[in-house]
Amino acid sequence: MVMGAGSGGVSSFSLQRWYEGMARTDVLGDLWEEGPTTLVVPTDGAFDGLPWRFERLMTDPDMVEICIDLFEYLVVRDICRGDGPARSWTTVNGAAIEIGAGFVVGRRGRARILASLCLGAKTIHVVDACVFPGLRAVIPA
Repeated sequence: MVMGAGSGGVSSFSLQRWYEGMARTDVLGDLWEEGPTTLVVPTDGAFDGLPWRFERLMTDPDMVEICIDLFEYLVVRDICRGDGPARSWTTVNGAAIEIGAGFVVGRRGRARILASLCLGAKTIHVVDACVFPGLRAVIPA
């Protein structure tokens, strides 16, 4: 079931950066575990709003923990509908994220849900901005 999607649905969005980050952090392999899972998937352009360049996030050894935190924050081990009242959920990262009717609010950032896809025990919300758990005390320059 696709909710709130444009004519092309979830597949009409460029999501390569999200996929690259999930694969780099090994979070992608965890997605195949049984049980309900909701993915918050920023479009490629949404990553431009992060305080770091995406390429640096993917390649800088000093940013490994930040990268893992970010991508674990985009996964909830439950079904989180994007068309109901706002509710707080615990992410794989351990921090809270709020998902409600058409929006996602992180500890840092707010995003609009552009499209949602529900496939049995898996839900995908494509969003227009990155939300993340917070900033570490020191962000490498």
